[in-house]
Amino acid sequence: MKTLAIKAHSALLSFAYRIQTVSRRAAVLGKGNPFLGLLSQHWPLLLAGLAAIGAFFLTQSYAETKVMQERERLLPKGGLIEVLVAARDLGSGDIASPQTVAVRRMPQDWSLPGAITPLDFDSVNQRRVVRAIKAGHPITVDHIRQGSAEQNGVRLEPGYRAISISVDEVSSVGGLIQPGDRVDLWGAALPLIQPSEGGISSLAAERMPVAPRARLVAENLRVLATGARTERILDHAKEQREASSAVAYSTITLAVPGSLANLVLAGQLQGRLGIALRAAEELPRSAAVGRREEKPAPATYSPIEILIGSTDGGLR
Repeated sequence: MKTLAIKAHSALLSFAYRIQTVSRRAAVLGKGNPFLGLLSQHWPLLLAGLAAIGAFFLTQSYAETKVMQERERLLPKGGLIEVLVAARDLGSGDIASPQTVAVRRMPQDWSLPGAITPLDFDSVNQRRVVRAIKAGHPITVDHIRQGSAEQNGVRLEPGYRAISISVDEVSSVGGLIQPGDRVDLWGAALPLIQPSEGGISSLAAERMPVAPRARLVAENLRVLATGARTERILDHAKEQREASSAVAYSTITLAVPGSLANLVLAGQLQGRLGIALRAAEELPRSAAVGRREEKPAPATYSPIEILIGSTDGGLR
């Protein structure tokens, strides 16, 4: 900017010197010419006007140059790309479709990780939105449910229900439970207090503490997921590599027959369920090697007796 100002100042001084020279000559030659006489008298005003016009154009040129330089500095070097954005505010449960999705160009350096491009529209078309998206915001793979449970690695047989259970380090067998394992569920059940002879319970018997006992709720249930890790259907080698590293989780998801779903849920409401990991040798060979079974082994159970009170006043 300093160099440009010096050049402009030098140009104006040179121009003023030439105007002054012309005006002096006009004063000598303009004794008989009215126009040259007027020029010789008012050359300072003419010089000021020309200087103002020159300064205006110089300022415009300088401003345009600075704007272009700043624009080039701010624009990312990666160029522009096209991404899918929400055409309107989308909430959880909405469907991604040509009516709810639009295309917008944005700098490549500003695009979000996992942003979906128009070339990948078929992979999200008619998929359900799982996270709210503001209008105009880019759509990423985290916003869209990627396929069905089967495509996500969860293989749920017909007639089964996926139920998640809270676990800790103890109930998860020290974190040894992995997707694809088989487990048994146990619930706590208090033993019945037998009344004394004559049908009347003594006060001592009523106050006698009773030891809780465990009762089998369901057995041979398949583990669909531990936390966010699911059972991989196709990539068994990758799953084995992941299983070799300890991963903390607080929930496990089980495939429970529909007839036992109420018992499992009731057991969770009654208290914490115990989980027992079954040995691979106890499983059918197809399940042990990770192949699809023709028919899942039927789960057996013993119902949990839940009694709030009794007619004789005893706790059951």
